[in-house]
Amino acid sequence: MKKRRENEILLARRLRDGESGLFDQFASSIGTRLLHYGLMICRRRDDAEDIVQDTLIEAYQRFPELRAPEKVHAWFFRIARNACLMRRRSHAHRAALPIECALEAMDPGSFPEAEMLRREDAKALGLALEALPEDQRMLIMMRYFEGLSTEEAAEVLEMTPDAVKTKLYRIRGAMRKKLQAGAITG
Repeated sequence: MKKRRENEILLARRLRDGESGLFDQFASSIGTRLLHYGLMICRRRDDAEDIVQDTLIEAYQRFPELRAPEKVHAWFFRIARNACLMRRRSHAHRAALPIECALEAMDPGSFPEAEMLRREDAKALGLALEALPEDQRMLIMMRYFEGLSTEEAAEVLEMTPDAVKTKLYRIRGAMRKKLQAGAITG
């Protein structure tokens, strides 16, 4: 994952500097993670696919504005977050897929409670994630499933890194208690 991120930062630097023909390569690299993020937030595959397209189009148009290529991941996820929020508002009446459908499409290996996915029913974790308020679910997604650093997640959510750390600690503790107590049922 680290090598992929380093490669994406190098590609971002080259794109920002005007080198042509690289955006498709960059889009291929980050597109799957944007789709997973969209699925977890919008919880409809068609909306998530639209989020990916909207994000890639906006990023392509704005790439010359990217000031810090090393922050390209936070930049992309901020664009995706805004696109998700706008789509969710405009499609509030549409039924959402169960969150475990989005979990099945991911490799949550970096999630601290990933062992629960092996030991516990993935549906229980999905329900615990689904029970979170949207801002908390976004934070969990960015930090543990998409691998953004604490600083990158803070930038996307317009919070301080310390606030992100505190919020993550509380979210994980609450989820762990619910899962251990069996408080989340389908």
